[in-house]
Formats: sequence, structure tokens, C-alpha cells
Amino acid sequence: MSALKVATATPELLADGGTSSFGMRLLVLMVVVVFVGIPAAITWLKGQRAAFIVGFFTVGFVWYVGASRLAKPMSWWARRFYGPRKLERALQRFGHC
Repeated sequence: MSALKVATATPELLADGGTSSFGMRLLVLMVVVVFVGIPAAITWLKGQRAAFIVGFFTVGFVWYVGASRLAKPMSWWARRFYGPRKLERALQRFGHC
């Protein structure tokens, strides 16, 4: 029921500063974390440091590109998730970074 109340919040409901205002802030925070924070974290963990920094200037668009690209071979992401074939592809593309 509260999710429906947050989704249908009007300025009159938000003006009272009650729970619907808190619910709206929480919803916005969750959207930001999912659509901005997760691609940024994946870009960082894949070793794409330049893409991570440029992402701040492009409002996060570059983070989606960095998150979808192959990770550098010595990054945490590659060591944790890549098997031998994908790790070999990363070594061929980036060398021994």
C-alpha cells in the first residue's frame, strides 16, 4: 500500500512533510543507486579508471560503456569472474597491465 502511495504522490501530499515525503526521497535514492551507482562501481572494479573519472563529466553515460567492456586482466572483476578463455582475451587486448 505504501508503494502505491509513493507512486501517486502529489504536491499536496508531499507538502505535509510526512512519510510520503520520506518515501519519495527513498525512491529517488534507490533509482540513483541502481542506475548510476552500480554501473560506476562495476566500471571501477573492472579497472577502467579513466572511464570512471570521465563518467563524472558525462553524467554517468561512460559508466555504462565501461561496465559493458572487457575488464583489465589484473582487475578484481577479471580475477573474480573470468574463466581461462575470457582472461586470455583480456590479456590479448590489454597485455599485462
